[in-house]
Amino acid sequence: MALTKISTDGVKDNAVTAGKIPANAVGTSEIATSAVTNAKIASGNVDTTALGTDSVSTVKIQDDAVTAAKL
Repeated sequence: MALTKISTDGVKDNAVTAGKIPANAVGTSEIATSAVTNAKIASGNVDTTALGTDSVSTVKIQDDAVTAAKL
């Protein structure tokens, strides 16, 4: 009988590593809504090449978040 589904209970800690995941295997459709939060993104990991065109707009920038010191 072929394996059709594995639950998280069936995966040992550290069993899935980056080396076992093929390039481009995880896309936006595999990431749950709100699964990626600021706390999960290491400082410096998102730069202009990682942002889609028009992904940052004035609506998404908190009031007073951009100051003269940050320009």
